[in-house]
Amino acid sequence: MHKMAADEVSRQRKEKSW
Repeated sequence: MHKMAADEVSRQRKEKSW
């Protein structure tokens, strides 16, 4: 169930990868 949350976090982390 935390897979969806991980995907959201991974996406936000990638966008804030600067």
